[in-house]
Amino acid sequence: MLIRMIQTGLLAGFITAVIYSLIQSVTVTPIIYEAERYEVGSSIDHNSTKLATKDKGDYLREEIKRYSLTLLTNIVVSIGFAFLIVAGFVISKRKINPKEGIYWGIFGYFVFILFPALGLPPEVPGSVSTPVEGRQIWWVCTVFATSVGMGFGFFIKNTYVRLICIFVIILPHLIGAPNISDLKPGLVPLEIATHYVVWTLFTSLVFWIILGASSGMIYKRLSISSDN
Repeated sequence: MLIRMIQTGLLAGFITAVIYSLIQSVTVTPIIYEAERYEVGSSIDHNSTKLATKDKGDYLREEIKRYSLTLLTNIVVSIGFAFLIVAGFVISKRKINPKEGIYWGIFGYFVFILFPALGLPPEVPGSVSTPVEGRQIWWVCTVFATSVGMGFGFFIKNTYVRLICIFVIILPHLIGAPNISDLKPGLVPLEIATHYVVWTLFTSLVFWIILGASSGMIYKRLSISSDN
């Protein structure tokens, strides 16, 4: 059982990270490059700036390093989340397949991405932000409340329990995320920041669906192999 869980987490996490990194490179990354121009106070194109100050070899090495670090980070994060999904498989004792995995992936998207983003949307470099400590505390509380509320609400089919679960889910939002109204506006135009939020939320949904589906598929196949 433990070996199957580890194998599923490693394989699903790696596969998802590679696919997600490719998607990210043509959606979110260009927006980050555009935002960085405003963050450093430059109106010159990102690629033109690099090529003007460094030769093409240095620029290429820097880009390879940047994408490699992004891929490595995505692999580590994906494997970690895959282990959480696999743990959910085991605890739930449900019949696991790719479709069931997608449900778990969507659950992860709601818990870790969508509900926290209602109060703290993704922030592009150069945009306004509140102190890190306040955001971290609110984010952790929201993730915990959402996971507990959705988890108990799904598995315990009792009207009163589910009403309590709904209250638990919305409680962090009733309290409110750290307020940014008193801070100075960021350097990045609203249009770029909006595009970043939309694409980040969309690619994150794709990430969780792929992670859930691949985890379900791999776990099912390993289960069949171990039974034979």
